[in-house]
Amino acid sequence: MLAQKMRAVLAKAMSMPYPFSDMVDKARKGGIRLEALQLDLAAQRPEEAIRQLLEPIRQFPALKDADRILRQILEREGEMSTCFGHLAAFPHARTEACQELVISAGRLARPIQWGSQVQEAQLVFLLVVPLSAINPYLATMRDLTHAFRKTKLTEQLLEAKDEAAFLEAFNRCLARV
Repeated sequence: MLAQKMRAVLAKAMSMPYPFSDMVDKARKGGIRLEALQLDLAAQRPEEAIRQLLEPIRQFPALKDADRILRQILEREGEMSTCFGHLAAFPHARTEACQELVISAGRLARPIQWGSQVQEAQLVFLLVVPLSAINPYLATMRDLTHAFRKTKLTEQLLEAKDEAAFLEAFNRCLARV
C-alpha cells in the first residue's frame, strides 16, 4: 500500500509543471543545496551508506533527533526501495525530527545492490524532510529524478575527480531541468 502511495506521489510530482508554485521557488532559494558531500564511501550495503551519509549532518541544527531519523529512513527503505535507477538512490524520511530539508550526498567507491529489485546504486542522496515541507520535497525529488533521466548526470558525477567537480556537474545538470 505504501509503495502505491509513493508511486502516486512521485507520479504527481513528475507531472506537475515546473515550478509548482511561488512558495516552492522561495523555499528552494535557487536550487538544491547539499549540506554534506562524501566521495568514495566504503559501504557494502544500503544501511551502511545511509549511516555514513547521516553522520556528517548528525549535529546539523535543523535535525532534532538523528537516531530517530535513522530509524525512520531505514523503516522507509524496508517498505520500498528508494533506488531510482541510473545508479542513484534517494533514501529519505519525512519526519517531525527535523525543521528544514537537509540533503547529504555521497558516491560509493563501487556500485552496491540496493533493495530487493536487484538494482544497483553508486550515487546516494539522503533527504531528511520536515512533515510540513511537502512542496519543497516534491520539487527536490522532481529535479533530482529529471536530472538523472534527462542529462548525463550519472556519468558526470561518477567521473568527478573531487568535490568541486562533483558540485559543478551537479549544479550544471540541475540548471538544465
